[in-house]
Amino acid sequence: MDAEARDHEAPLSDVEGGSGRIERLRRERDFYRQLLQLARATDIKALLDEALAQIVALSGASQGYLEIGHRDDGDRPSPWWLANGFDDEELVTVRRAISSGIIAQAIATGRAVRTASAIADPRFSSRGSVKRNAIGSVLCAPVAAPSEAPSGVVYLQGREPFSEEAERDLAFFVEHFAPLVERLLRQGRASDADPTREHRAKLVDHDELVGRTPAMAEILKTVTLVAPLDLHLLITGPTGTGKNALARLVATNSARRGGPFVEVNCAALPDELFESELFGAVPGAHSTAHRALPGKVDAAEGGTLFLDEVAELSPRAQAKLLQFLQSKTFFPLGSTAPVTADVRIIAATNVGLHELRESSRFRQDLLHRLAVMPIDLPALERRRDDVVPLARHLCRTICQRHGLPLAKLSANAENTIHCEDWPGNVRELGNVVERGVIVAHGAGRDTVTPADLFPEREATADRPPTFQEATRRFQKGLVVQALQTSQWNVAAAAERLDLTRSYLYKLISALGIAKPHGPGR
Repeated sequence: MDAEARDHEAPLSDVEGGSGRIERLRRERDFYRQLLQLARATDIKALLDEALAQIVALSGASQGYLEIGHRDDGDRPSPWWLANGFDDEELVTVRRAISSGIIAQAIATGRAVRTASAIADPRFSSRGSVKRNAIGSVLCAPVAAPSEAPSGVVYLQGREPFSEEAERDLAFFVEHFAPLVERLLRQGRASDADPTREHRAKLVDHDELVGRTPAMAEILKTVTLVAPLDLHLLITGPTGTGKNALARLVATNSARRGGPFVEVNCAALPDELFESELFGAVPGAHSTAHRALPGKVDAAEGGTLFLDEVAELSPRAQAKLLQFLQSKTFFPLGSTAPVTADVRIIAATNVGLHELRESSRFRQDLLHRLAVMPIDLPALERRRDDVVPLARHLCRTICQRHGLPLAKLSANAENTIHCEDWPGNVRELGNVVERGVIVAHGAGRDTVTPADLFPEREATADRPPTFQEATRRFQKGLVVQALQTSQWNVAAAAERLDLTRSYLYKLISALGIAKPHGPGR
Protein backbone atom coordinates (compact mmCIF):
# COMPACT_ATOMS: atom_id res chain seq x y z
CA MET A 1 0.00 0.00 0.00
CA ASP A 2 1.53 3.39 -0.99
CA ALA A 3 1.71 6.46 1.25
CA GLU A 4 -1.33 8.12 -0.35
CA ALA A 5 -3.44 5.00 0.20
CA ARG A 6 -2.31 4.79 3.83
CA ASP A 7 -3.31 8.40 4.34
CA HIS A 8 -6.73 7.64 2.90
CA GLU A 9 -7.14 4.61 5.17
CA ALA A 10 -6.24 6.62 8.28
CA PRO A 11 -7.27 10.18 7.55
CA LEU A 12 -7.72 11.39 11.08
CA SER A 13 -4.20 10.99 12.43
CA ASP A 14 -0.73 10.22 11.22
CA VAL A 15 0.37 9.20 14.70
CA GLU A 16 0.84 5.45 15.10
CA GLY A 17 1.56 3.52 18.27
CA GLY A 18 -0.41 3.00 21.48
CA SER A 19 -1.85 6.38 22.52
CA GLY A 20 -1.84 7.71 18.96
CA ARG A 21 -3.82 4.74 17.71
CA ILE A 22 -6.36 5.09 20.53
CA GLU A 23 -6.72 8.78 19.80
CA ARG A 24 -7.22 8.05 16.08
CA LEU A 25 -9.90 5.46 16.82
CA ARG A 26 -11.65 7.85 19.19
CA ARG A 27 -11.68 10.60 16.59
CA GLU A 28 -12.89 8.20 13.91
CA ARG A 29 -15.70 7.17 16.22
CA ASP A 30 -16.65 10.83 16.74
CA PHE A 31 -16.48 11.44 12.98
CA TYR A 32 -18.86 8.62 12.20
CA ARG A 33 -21.25 9.77 14.92
CA GLN A 34 -21.29 13.21 13.33
CA LEU A 35 -21.87 11.72 9.89
CA LEU A 36 -24.74 9.62 11.25
CA GLN A 37 -26.23 12.79 12.70
CA LEU A 38 -25.93 14.46 9.29
CA ALA A 39 -27.59 11.46 7.63
CA ARG A 40 -30.75 12.19 9.63
CA ALA A 41 -31.21 15.54 7.87
CA THR A 42 -34.34 15.58 5.72
CA ASP A 43 -33.76 18.85 3.87
CA ILE A 44 -30.83 20.72 2.34
CA LYS A 45 -30.94 23.65 4.77
CA ALA A 46 -30.73 21.44 7.86
CA LEU A 47 -27.88 19.47 6.28
CA LEU A 48 -25.91 22.63 5.46
CA ASP A 49 -26.44 24.11 8.92
CA GLU A 50 -25.15 21.07 10.76
CA ALA A 51 -22.39 20.22 8.26
CA LEU A 52 -20.82 23.68 8.31
CA ALA A 53 -20.99 23.78 12.11
CA GLN A 54 -19.16 20.45 12.26
CA ILE A 55 -16.56 21.46 9.64
CA VAL A 56 -15.73 24.75 11.38
CA ALA A 57 -15.45 23.04 14.77
CA LEU A 58 -13.34 20.22 13.27
CA SER A 59 -10.86 22.50 11.50
CA GLY A 60 -10.66 25.31 14.04
CA ALA A 61 -11.48 27.81 11.27
CA SER A 62 -12.54 31.35 12.12
CA GLN A 63 -14.68 31.69 8.99
CA GLY A 64 -16.45 29.12 6.85
CA TYR A 65 -18.49 28.96 3.65
CA LEU A 66 -20.35 25.95 2.22
CA GLU A 67 -22.20 25.81 -1.10
CA ILE A 68 -23.80 22.86 -2.83
CA GLY A 69 -25.75 22.46 -6.06
CA HIS A 70 -24.81 23.18 -9.65
CA ARG A 71 -24.66 26.67 -11.14
CA ASP A 72 -26.61 27.24 -14.34
CA ASP A 73 -24.44 28.59 -17.18
CA GLY A 74 -21.60 29.08 -14.69
CA ASP A 75 -22.99 32.42 -13.43
CA ARG A 76 -26.25 31.89 -11.63
CA PRO A 77 -25.55 31.24 -7.92
CA SER A 78 -26.72 28.08 -6.25
CA PRO A 79 -29.64 28.66 -3.88
CA TRP A 80 -28.02 26.34 -1.32
CA TRP A 81 -25.24 28.08 0.58
CA LEU A 82 -24.33 29.06 4.12
CA ALA A 83 -21.61 31.22 5.68
CA ASN A 84 -20.27 31.78 9.19
CA GLY A 85 -18.02 34.57 10.38
CA PHE A 86 -17.87 36.67 7.18
CA ASP A 87 -19.06 40.27 7.04
CA ASP A 88 -21.11 41.40 4.04
CA GLU A 89 -18.18 42.64 1.93
CA GLU A 90 -16.11 39.51 2.61
CA LEU A 91 -19.07 37.28 1.75
CA VAL A 92 -19.54 38.99 -1.62
CA THR A 93 -15.86 38.34 -2.36
CA VAL A 94 -16.12 34.68 -1.38
CA ARG A 95 -19.23 34.09 -3.48
CA ARG A 96 -17.65 35.72 -6.51
CA ALA A 97 -14.62 33.44 -6.06
CA ILE A 98 -16.74 30.41 -7.01
CA SER A 99 -15.90 31.15 -10.64
CA SER A 100 -12.32 32.36 -10.07
CA GLY A 101 -9.45 32.14 -7.61
CA ILE A 102 -8.86 29.58 -4.88
CA ILE A 103 -12.37 28.13 -4.89
CA ALA A 104 -12.44 27.81 -8.68
CA GLN A 105 -9.12 25.97 -8.58
CA ALA A 106 -10.41 23.47 -6.02
CA ILE A 107 -13.53 22.79 -8.11
CA ALA A 108 -11.62 22.57 -11.42
CA THR A 109 -8.94 20.17 -10.12
CA GLY A 110 -11.19 18.20 -7.79
CA ARG A 111 -8.47 18.53 -5.11
CA ALA A 112 -8.16 20.50 -1.88
CA VAL A 113 -6.22 23.75 -1.84
CA ARG A 114 -4.31 24.73 1.30
CA THR A 115 -2.14 27.78 1.82
CA ALA A 116 -0.67 29.31 4.96
CA SER A 117 -1.08 32.80 3.49
CA ALA A 118 -2.91 33.50 0.26
CA ILE A 119 -1.51 37.02 0.11
CA ALA A 120 2.05 35.60 0.20
CA ASP A 121 1.33 32.62 -2.06
CA PRO A 122 2.46 33.27 -5.67
CA ARG A 123 -0.48 31.19 -6.92
CA PHE A 124 -2.98 33.70 -5.52
CA SER A 125 -1.17 36.86 -4.37
CA SER A 126 -1.82 38.75 -7.61
CA ARG A 127 -5.61 38.41 -7.33
CA GLY A 128 -7.40 41.62 -6.44
CA SER A 129 -9.70 40.07 -3.87
CA VAL A 130 -6.76 38.46 -2.06
CA LYS A 131 -4.91 41.80 -1.89
CA ARG A 132 -8.00 43.79 -0.99
CA ASN A 133 -8.98 41.52 1.89
CA ALA A 134 -5.42 40.53 2.92
CA ILE A 135 -6.48 36.88 2.94
CA GLY A 136 -4.21 34.69 5.04
CA SER A 137 -4.64 31.00 5.89
CA VAL A 138 -7.08 29.18 3.60
CA LEU A 139 -8.28 25.60 3.28
CA CYS A 140 -10.68 24.84 0.44
CA ALA A 141 -12.03 21.48 -0.73
CA PRO A 142 -14.56 20.36 -3.35
CA VAL A 143 -17.53 18.37 -2.07
CA ALA A 144 -17.31 15.27 -4.23
CA ALA A 145 -17.78 11.54 -3.82
CA PRO A 146 -15.01 9.33 -5.28
CA SER A 147 -14.96 9.40 -9.12
CA GLU A 148 -17.77 11.98 -9.17
CA ALA A 149 -17.80 15.60 -10.30
CA PRO A 150 -17.91 18.13 -7.43
CA SER A 151 -21.40 18.93 -6.18
CA GLY A 152 -20.24 21.79 -3.98
CA VAL A 153 -17.34 23.42 -2.18
CA VAL A 154 -16.13 24.12 1.37
CA TYR A 155 -14.02 27.25 1.91
CA LEU A 156 -12.35 27.97 5.28
CA GLN A 157 -10.22 30.84 6.54
CA GLY A 158 -8.23 30.70 9.77
CA ARG A 159 -6.14 32.90 12.00
CA GLU A 160 -3.48 30.18 12.11
CA PRO A 161 -2.22 27.99 9.22
CA PHE A 162 -4.21 24.81 8.62
CA SER A 163 -2.23 21.60 9.13
CA GLU A 164 -1.89 18.65 6.76
CA GLU A 165 -3.96 16.70 9.25
CA ALA A 166 -6.77 19.28 9.00
CA GLU A 167 -6.65 18.93 5.20
CA ARG A 168 -6.92 15.12 5.42
CA ASP A 169 -9.71 15.37 7.98
CA LEU A 170 -11.66 17.74 5.73
CA ALA A 171 -11.15 15.49 2.69
CA PHE A 172 -12.40 12.49 4.68
CA PHE A 173 -15.42 14.45 5.91
CA VAL A 174 -16.53 15.83 2.53
CA GLU A 175 -16.03 12.42 0.86
CA HIS A 176 -18.66 10.96 3.18
CA PHE A 177 -20.74 14.15 3.22
CA ALA A 178 -21.07 14.25 -0.59
CA PRO A 179 -23.44 11.23 -0.93
CA LEU A 180 -25.75 12.79 1.68
CA VAL A 181 -25.78 15.97 -0.38
CA GLU A 182 -26.57 14.13 -3.60
CA ARG A 183 -29.39 12.19 -1.95
CA LEU A 184 -31.12 15.35 -0.77
CA LEU A 185 -30.48 17.14 -4.06
CA ARG A 186 -32.16 14.27 -5.89
CA GLN A 187 -35.09 14.40 -3.49
CA GLY A 188 -35.24 18.16 -3.91
CA ARG A 189 -35.24 17.89 -7.69
CA ALA A 190 -37.96 15.26 -7.50
CA SER A 191 -40.23 17.48 -5.40
CA ASP A 192 -38.73 20.74 -6.71
CA ALA A 193 -38.00 21.48 -3.05
CA ASP A 194 -41.24 23.43 -2.83
CA PRO A 195 -44.28 21.73 -1.28
CA THR A 196 -46.43 24.71 -2.30
CA ARG A 197 -45.68 24.50 -6.04
CA GLU A 198 -48.44 21.98 -6.84
CA HIS A 199 -51.07 24.16 -5.16
CA ARG A 200 -49.77 27.47 -6.52
CA ALA A 201 -50.09 26.04 -10.04
CA LYS A 202 -53.86 25.90 -9.48
CA LEU A 203 -54.14 29.51 -8.26
CA VAL A 204 -53.72 32.97 -9.75
CA ASP A 205 -52.33 36.09 -8.03
CA HIS A 206 -50.79 34.14 -5.16
CA ASP A 207 -47.59 36.20 -4.90
CA GLU A 208 -48.62 37.97 -1.68
CA LEU A 209 -48.70 34.68 0.23
CA VAL A 210 -44.95 34.06 0.34
CA GLY A 211 -43.51 30.86 1.75
CA ARG A 212 -42.50 27.30 0.98
CA THR A 213 -43.01 25.66 4.35
CA PRO A 214 -45.40 22.72 4.85
CA ALA A 215 -47.66 25.07 6.83
CA MET A 216 -48.02 27.37 3.83
CA ALA A 217 -48.56 24.36 1.56
CA GLU A 218 -51.52 23.29 3.74
CA ILE A 219 -53.02 26.78 3.59
CA LEU A 220 -52.76 26.95 -0.20
CA LYS A 221 -54.16 23.43 -0.50
CA THR A 222 -57.23 24.48 1.46
CA VAL A 223 -57.59 27.60 -0.69
CA THR A 224 -57.66 25.47 -3.85
CA LEU A 225 -60.49 23.46 -2.28
CA VAL A 226 -62.68 26.25 -0.90
CA ALA A 227 -62.15 29.08 -3.41
CA PRO A 228 -64.33 27.61 -6.20
CA LEU A 229 -67.11 26.65 -3.76
CA ASP A 230 -69.84 29.16 -2.96
CA LEU A 231 -69.65 28.72 0.80
CA HIS A 232 -68.93 31.26 3.47
CA LEU A 233 -65.49 31.14 5.06
CA LEU A 234 -63.78 31.91 8.37
CA ILE A 235 -60.06 32.80 8.52
CA THR A 236 -58.36 32.77 11.92
CA GLY A 237 -54.84 33.77 12.90
CA PRO A 238 -52.87 36.25 15.03
CA THR A 239 -52.87 39.93 14.17
CA GLY A 240 -50.67 40.82 11.23
CA THR A 241 -50.43 37.37 9.63
CA GLY A 242 -52.05 38.40 6.34
CA LYS A 243 -55.70 37.40 6.69
CA ASN A 244 -56.74 40.20 4.35
CA ALA A 245 -54.35 38.95 1.63
CA LEU A 246 -55.67 35.41 2.09
CA ALA A 247 -59.29 36.59 1.76
CA ARG A 248 -58.42 38.40 -1.48
CA LEU A 249 -56.70 35.27 -2.79
CA VAL A 250 -59.86 33.23 -2.16
CA ALA A 251 -62.03 35.86 -3.86
CA THR A 252 -59.68 36.17 -6.85
CA ASN A 253 -59.79 32.40 -7.41
CA SER A 254 -63.55 32.03 -7.01
CA ALA A 255 -66.37 32.19 -9.54
CA ARG A 256 -67.00 35.71 -8.17
CA ARG A 257 -63.58 37.00 -9.28
CA GLY A 258 -65.23 39.55 -11.57
CA GLY A 259 -67.37 40.95 -8.74
CA PRO A 260 -66.45 43.55 -6.11
CA PHE A 261 -64.37 42.83 -3.00
CA VAL A 262 -65.70 44.98 -0.14
CA GLU A 263 -64.03 45.21 3.27
CA VAL A 264 -65.58 46.04 6.64
CA ASN A 265 -63.59 46.35 9.87
CA CYS A 266 -66.05 45.16 12.48
CA ALA A 267 -63.86 46.36 15.36
CA ALA A 268 -64.18 49.96 14.12
CA LEU A 269 -67.95 49.76 13.68
CA PRO A 270 -70.14 51.01 16.59
CA ASP A 271 -73.02 48.68 17.34
CA GLU A 272 -75.62 51.35 16.60
CA LEU A 273 -74.19 51.85 13.10
CA PHE A 274 -73.72 48.17 12.22
CA GLU A 275 -77.14 47.62 10.69
CA SER A 276 -77.03 50.80 8.61
CA GLU A 277 -73.40 50.26 7.54
CA LEU A 278 -73.98 46.67 6.47
CA PHE A 279 -77.56 46.72 5.16
CA GLY A 280 -78.18 50.37 4.36
CA ALA A 281 -81.06 52.62 5.44
CA VAL A 282 -84.20 54.12 3.95
CA PRO A 283 -84.79 57.92 4.03
CA GLY A 284 -85.63 59.06 7.55
CA ALA A 285 -84.41 55.86 9.24
CA HIS A 286 -82.01 57.97 11.33
CA SER A 287 -80.93 61.59 11.62
CA THR A 288 -78.42 61.46 8.76
CA ALA A 289 -80.51 59.32 6.39
CA HIS A 290 -81.87 62.16 4.24
CA ARG A 291 -81.94 59.79 1.27
CA ALA A 292 -81.67 56.06 0.72
CA LEU A 293 -78.24 54.91 1.90
CA PRO A 294 -76.88 51.70 0.35
CA GLY A 295 -74.95 49.38 2.65
CA LYS A 296 -71.86 47.27 2.19
CA VAL A 297 -73.95 44.23 1.25
CA ASP A 298 -75.38 46.19 -1.69
CA ALA A 299 -71.87 47.28 -2.67
CA ALA A 300 -70.67 43.66 -2.66
CA GLU A 301 -73.53 42.31 -4.81
CA GLY A 302 -72.23 39.48 -7.00
CA GLY A 303 -68.89 39.51 -5.21
CA THR A 304 -67.31 39.06 -1.79
CA LEU A 305 -67.85 40.86 1.52
CA PHE A 306 -64.87 40.61 3.86
CA LEU A 307 -65.71 41.09 7.54
CA ASP A 308 -62.47 41.61 9.44
CA GLU A 309 -62.39 41.13 13.25
CA VAL A 310 -65.84 39.55 13.14
CA ALA A 311 -65.51 38.36 16.77
CA GLU A 312 -65.82 42.02 17.85
CA LEU A 313 -69.47 42.18 16.74
CA SER A 314 -72.06 42.53 19.49
CA PRO A 315 -74.55 39.67 20.09
CA ARG A 316 -77.27 41.76 18.41
CA ALA A 317 -75.12 42.36 15.34
CA GLN A 318 -74.18 38.67 15.22
CA ALA A 319 -77.87 37.76 15.17
CA LYS A 320 -78.49 40.11 12.22
CA LEU A 321 -75.54 38.63 10.34
CA LEU A 322 -76.72 35.07 11.02
CA GLN A 323 -80.19 35.90 9.69
CA PHE A 324 -78.67 37.21 6.47
CA LEU A 325 -76.45 34.11 6.05
CA GLN A 326 -79.41 31.79 6.52
CA SER A 327 -81.95 33.55 4.29
CA LYS A 328 -79.74 35.60 1.89
CA THR A 329 -82.18 38.43 2.54
CA PHE A 330 -81.98 41.52 4.71
CA PHE A 331 -83.99 44.54 5.73
CA PRO A 332 -82.46 47.97 5.23
CA LEU A 333 -82.73 50.00 8.42
CA GLY A 334 -86.25 51.46 8.66
CA SER A 335 -87.65 49.23 5.89
CA THR A 336 -90.22 46.46 6.10
CA ALA A 337 -89.50 45.12 2.60
CA PRO A 338 -86.90 42.31 2.41
CA VAL A 339 -84.05 42.59 -0.10
CA THR A 340 -82.31 39.57 -1.61
CA ALA A 341 -78.53 39.68 -2.03
CA ASP A 342 -76.05 37.41 -3.78
CA VAL A 343 -72.91 37.89 -1.66
CA ARG A 344 -70.23 35.57 -0.33
CA ILE A 345 -69.07 36.31 3.23
CA ILE A 346 -65.45 35.80 4.24
CA ALA A 347 -64.91 36.59 7.92
CA ALA A 348 -61.65 36.88 9.81
CA THR A 349 -60.61 37.11 13.45
CA ASN A 350 -57.46 36.98 15.55
CA VAL A 351 -59.33 34.83 18.05
CA GLY A 352 -58.56 31.14 17.69
CA LEU A 353 -61.24 28.72 16.55
CA HIS A 354 -61.10 26.81 19.84
CA GLU A 355 -61.53 30.04 21.79
CA LEU A 356 -64.51 30.98 19.64
CA ARG A 357 -66.12 27.61 20.36
CA GLU A 358 -65.60 28.05 24.09
CA SER A 359 -66.56 31.71 24.13
CA SER A 360 -70.00 32.72 25.23
CA ARG A 361 -69.47 36.00 23.34
CA PHE A 362 -69.70 34.38 19.92
CA ARG A 363 -72.82 32.59 18.73
CA GLN A 364 -72.26 28.91 18.06
CA ASP A 365 -74.82 28.82 15.23
CA LEU A 366 -73.02 31.70 13.50
CA LEU A 367 -69.70 29.90 13.96
CA HIS A 368 -71.17 26.76 12.37
CA ARG A 369 -72.30 28.81 9.37
CA LEU A 370 -68.86 30.38 8.86
CA ALA A 371 -66.48 27.60 9.85
CA VAL A 372 -67.43 24.79 7.46
CA MET A 373 -63.85 24.84 6.09
CA PRO A 374 -61.92 27.24 8.36
CA ILE A 375 -58.39 28.34 7.48
CA ASP A 376 -55.88 29.12 10.22
CA LEU A 377 -52.94 31.38 9.35
CA PRO A 378 -50.10 30.51 11.76
CA ALA A 379 -47.84 33.09 13.37
CA LEU A 380 -44.39 33.60 11.82
CA GLU A 381 -42.80 31.82 14.77
CA ARG A 382 -44.51 28.64 13.56
CA ARG A 383 -43.10 29.00 10.03
CA ARG A 384 -39.73 30.62 10.71
CA ASP A 385 -38.23 29.33 7.45
CA ASP A 386 -40.65 31.63 5.60
CA VAL A 387 -39.40 34.77 7.37
CA VAL A 388 -36.34 35.55 5.21
CA PRO A 389 -38.04 34.82 1.83
CA LEU A 390 -40.94 36.98 3.01
CA ALA A 391 -38.54 39.78 3.98
CA ARG A 392 -36.91 39.61 0.52
CA HIS A 393 -40.34 39.82 -1.12
CA LEU A 394 -41.30 42.79 1.06
CA CYS A 395 -38.01 44.51 0.23
CA ARG A 396 -38.75 44.24 -3.51
CA THR A 397 -42.37 45.38 -3.26
CA ILE A 398 -41.50 48.30 -0.97
CA CYS A 399 -38.89 49.56 -3.45
CA GLN A 400 -41.42 49.30 -6.28
CA ARG A 401 -44.15 51.03 -4.27
CA HIS A 402 -41.94 54.00 -3.42
CA GLY A 403 -40.25 54.14 -6.82
CA LEU A 404 -36.83 53.49 -5.27
CA PRO A 405 -33.91 51.62 -6.87
CA LEU A 406 -34.09 47.92 -6.12
CA ALA A 407 -32.40 47.17 -2.78
CA LYS A 408 -31.43 43.88 -1.20
CA LEU A 409 -30.93 42.61 2.34
CA SER A 410 -27.36 41.90 3.39
CA ALA A 411 -26.46 38.43 4.64
CA ASN A 412 -26.13 39.75 8.21
CA ALA A 413 -29.50 41.50 7.88
CA GLU A 414 -31.09 38.21 6.82
CA ASN A 415 -29.44 36.41 9.76
CA THR A 416 -30.77 39.09 12.11
CA ILE A 417 -34.26 38.84 10.63
CA HIS A 418 -34.19 35.05 10.91
CA CYS A 419 -33.20 35.16 14.61
CA GLU A 420 -35.56 38.00 15.55
CA ASP A 421 -38.93 37.42 17.22
CA TRP A 422 -41.84 38.87 15.25
CA PRO A 423 -44.83 39.12 17.59
CA GLY A 424 -46.46 41.49 15.10
CA ASN A 425 -45.96 38.92 12.33
CA VAL A 426 -45.98 40.01 8.67
CA ARG A 427 -47.18 43.51 9.50
CA GLU A 428 -44.30 44.14 11.92
CA LEU A 429 -41.77 42.57 9.55
CA GLY A 430 -43.02 44.76 6.71
CA ASN A 431 -42.71 47.93 8.81
CA VAL A 432 -39.12 47.07 9.82
CA VAL A 433 -38.07 46.21 6.25
CA GLU A 434 -39.69 49.41 4.93
CA ARG A 435 -37.76 51.46 7.45
CA GLY A 436 -34.54 49.66 6.52
CA VAL A 437 -35.05 50.29 2.80
CA ILE A 438 -35.72 54.01 3.38
CA VAL A 439 -32.73 54.44 5.73
CA ALA A 440 -30.40 52.62 3.32
CA HIS A 441 -31.69 54.70 0.38
CA GLY A 442 -31.12 57.90 2.36
CA ALA A 443 -27.50 56.81 2.93
CA GLY A 444 -27.04 56.16 -0.80
CA ARG A 445 -26.76 52.38 -0.43
CA ASP A 446 -28.59 49.58 -2.22
CA THR A 447 -27.89 47.06 0.56
CA VAL A 448 -29.95 47.03 3.76
CA THR A 449 -27.93 46.25 6.90
CA PRO A 450 -29.02 45.34 10.46
CA ALA A 451 -28.30 48.94 11.53
CA ASP A 452 -30.79 50.16 8.88
CA LEU A 453 -33.46 47.78 10.15
CA PHE A 454 -32.97 48.61 13.84
CA PRO A 455 -31.35 52.08 14.07
CA GLU A 456 -32.75 52.58 17.57
CA ARG A 457 -30.39 49.91 18.86
CA GLU A 458 -27.46 52.20 18.08
CA ALA A 459 -28.65 54.95 20.42
CA THR A 460 -30.59 53.75 23.46
CA ALA A 461 -28.46 55.03 26.32
CA ASP A 462 -30.80 57.95 27.07
CA ARG A 463 -33.92 55.86 27.62
CA PRO A 464 -34.96 52.54 29.16
CA PRO A 465 -34.59 49.61 26.73
CA THR A 466 -37.62 48.12 25.06
CA PHE A 467 -38.51 44.51 25.77
CA GLN A 468 -36.86 43.36 22.52
CA GLU A 469 -33.72 45.44 23.19
CA ALA A 470 -33.44 44.04 26.69
CA THR A 471 -33.96 40.52 25.36
CA ARG A 472 -31.18 40.97 22.78
CA ARG A 473 -28.81 42.36 25.43
CA PHE A 474 -29.55 39.42 27.68
CA GLN A 475 -29.03 36.98 24.79
CA LYS A 476 -25.74 38.64 23.84
CA GLY A 477 -24.45 38.54 27.41
CA LEU A 478 -25.47 34.91 27.80
CA VAL A 479 -23.82 33.86 24.54
CA VAL A 480 -20.61 35.79 25.22
CA GLN A 481 -20.38 34.30 28.71
CA ALA A 482 -20.82 30.77 27.34
CA LEU A 483 -18.20 31.39 24.64
CA GLN A 484 -15.71 32.82 27.14
CA THR A 485 -16.28 29.93 29.55
CA SER A 486 -15.71 27.50 26.65
CA GLN A 487 -12.55 29.33 25.44
CA TRP A 488 -14.56 30.39 22.37
CA ASN A 489 -15.22 26.79 21.36
CA VAL A 490 -18.58 27.14 19.61
CA ALA A 491 -19.47 23.45 19.88
CA ALA A 492 -18.88 23.46 23.65
CA ALA A 493 -20.76 26.76 24.05
CA ALA A 494 -23.73 25.41 22.08
CA GLU A 495 -23.85 22.35 24.34
CA ARG A 496 -23.68 24.59 27.42
CA LEU A 497 -26.56 26.72 26.10
CA ASP A 498 -28.55 23.67 24.90
CA LEU A 499 -28.59 25.04 21.32
CA THR A 500 -27.60 23.53 18.00
CA ARG A 501 -24.28 24.81 16.73
CA SER A 502 -25.87 26.07 13.53
CA TYR A 503 -28.35 28.22 15.47
CA LEU A 504 -25.60 29.51 17.77
CA TYR A 505 -23.60 30.59 14.72
CA LYS A 506 -26.66 32.53 13.49
CA LEU A 507 -27.02 34.19 16.91
CA ILE A 508 -23.33 35.15 16.95
CA SER A 509 -23.74 36.82 13.56
CA ALA A 510 -27.10 38.46 14.34
CA LEU A 511 -25.91 39.80 17.72
CA GLY A 512 -22.65 41.12 16.28
CA ILE A 513 -20.41 39.05 18.55
CA ALA A 514 -16.72 38.88 17.60
CA LYS A 515 -13.92 36.97 19.29
CA PRO A 516 -11.43 39.41 20.84
CA HIS A 517 -7.90 39.21 19.47
CA GLY A 518 -5.10 38.79 21.96
CA PRO A 519 -1.77 40.66 21.80
CA GLY A 520 0.17 39.97 18.64
CA ARG A 521 -2.76 38.32 16.84
